[in-house]
Amino acid sequence: MKKTRRDEIVPKGSPVEIRVADRTDGAFSGMRPSPSASEQRAVVFIDGNNWYYALKDIGVRSGTLDYRRVAQRLAEDRQLREVLYYVGRVVQPLSRVRAQQGFLKGIQEQGVEVSLGKSRRNPGSARAEEAKTNLLRAFERQEREVPGNLMRVLREYCAAEPGIPQFVEKQVDTMIAADLVERAYRDEYDVAYLLSADSDFVPPIRTVCRLGKKVFVVSPRPANELRRAATGSVTIHRDWFDDLYL
Repeated sequence: MKKTRRDEIVPKGSPVEIRVADRTDGAFSGMRPSPSASEQRAVVFIDGNNWYYALKDIGVRSGTLDYRRVAQRLAEDRQLREVLYYVGRVVQPLSRVRAQQGFLKGIQEQGVEVSLGKSRRNPGSARAEEAKTNLLRAFERQEREVPGNLMRVLREYCAAEPGIPQFVEKQVDTMIAADLVERAYRDEYDVAYLLSADSDFVPPIRTVCRLGKKVFVVSPRPANELRRAATGSVTIHRDWFDDLYL
């Protein structure tokens, strides 16, 4: 089948920029004809941790968004079937555990399906904390010889939240990739929206596209590898969310 391509870019400065590259070659034979937009079934896959930090960078309060409305705005005239949210379970401290539980309960009440992966302590974070502790102790032993303003800066630095995450997620990307491919194979959607900038999703995206489905990656800064692998990309900006808060 001859390859077709259509590129469309919304002018810069708009709340959202869309780049589309329709690929019809490579689709498995025997798939049903592509339905019209109003007949297409859409599923939204949210990589929770990646999405949270991407929105934080552009000043969007992800914890107070109406995720069904976010998903419907992306799906436009398509039939929104499901909104799926994936994230690693927070295990400590207690304040963050409770905050995550409250957030997840809230989006479940919006009709979002939540899948939890595991979290494990990041060895790099523990080493960084140990290094900061040793640094402070070394200066405190010589505190009388250290200028007061320098000691104040050191104490503030050592008390600050570590730049390296204390915990890292496990299994989350695998769950998303498996669901993307399995649901496509079962013909449960026509169009997938993947809210992530993680280039690890390139292989499953390519598989889904070969199954005759469309995949749009959604992020403030989609990775170039994702743009090339997907049907298209949606680059979102802070203004796009102005009327999507609860």
